Amino acid sequence: MTTKPMLVLMTLTALLLAGCQGTGRSGSLLNPFLGGSTGVLMEYEIGAPPESVFDGGTFPFDVVVKLKNDGEWDIPAGGATLSLSGINPTEFGASPSALVQAVPELLEATRKDSEGNVIPGALYFATFSNLNYGGDLVGNRPFPVRADLCYEYGTRATSSLCVRKNLRDSGQETVCEVNEDKEVYSSGAPIKVTSFQQAAAGSDKVSFTFTIAHKGNGNIFKPASSCDSAVYANRNKVHVVVDSGLPGLNCRGLQEGSATEGDVLLSGEGKSLGERAITCTQPLDAQTDFEQVVDITLTYDYRDDVSTTLLVKDSQ
Repeated sequence: MTTKPMLVLMTLTALLLAGCQGTGRSGSLLNPFLGGSTGVLMEYEIGAPPESVFDGGTFPFDVVVKLKNDGEWDIPAGGATLSLSGINPTEFGASPSALVQAVPELLEATRKDSEGNVIPGALYFATFSNLNYGGDLVGNRPFPVRADLCYEYGTRATSSLCVRKNLRDSGQETVCEVNEDKEVYSSGAPIKVTSFQQAAAGSDKVSFTFTIAHKGNGNIFKPASSCDSAVYANRNKVHVVVDSGLPGLNCRGLQEGSATEGDVLLSGEGKSLGERAITCTQPLDAQTDFEQVVDITLTYDYRDDVSTTLLVKDSQ
């Protein structure tokens, strides 16, 4: 017969499992996103490249890079390009073009279902085949092998505005507060919307300010730039679209765009963390009090890399 202490333990265990189930990485069913600060994860397959090979064209080998879309944005077929550097393609029996390849498949995002369960993102194995060092070395020599990935990516974020028919009546009980920091949810990606504040800006309008921040380890580039760092204007650029669902929205600080859409430059160089605050003004003509969803979409090209060392030995 099951003892009373055992029944208590089983009940507590069941409650714990029920509380954990369906929360996903975000830990809350209220959050529409999983969150996190990663996009595509990169790593070399074990043994590809091997730790060491021999010279003289006697030891062909492959380099295999595993790509996993760990963030919450789909990458279209052809929207990611992988390239190898650190080795002279001619010395390793390859053409320069053979060390560059576009990912031909759709890399689906990691997703969260309605119960909060995590659906893993797509995996892709990029293979650079039949590399072979043909030279004749005097002694052993290490070569750096770096894989660079440039991919199209984006971030979705959502928050809410408090809309009131009487912005000046602070004593009236209402469904929401105007002057406060609002909860903001940001999808899993290396660029995040980290804060959202609302304030009254007169008797018939409100303002809100949100902050965009770089939380990843790679480099940011303007969308459709192919991560071309030679063009300075491409660096650290993010394209922003703000949608409040209400007429008259006007956002300051958006370059080469409109009142609700344009580019922003994040402060910081290279892989330094950067951020930018954007302030928008929303006219109101409300006959009742309610909360209004605000959607923010960020798009950009992103570059990341993974490195290792290949030792080429003198076969004598």
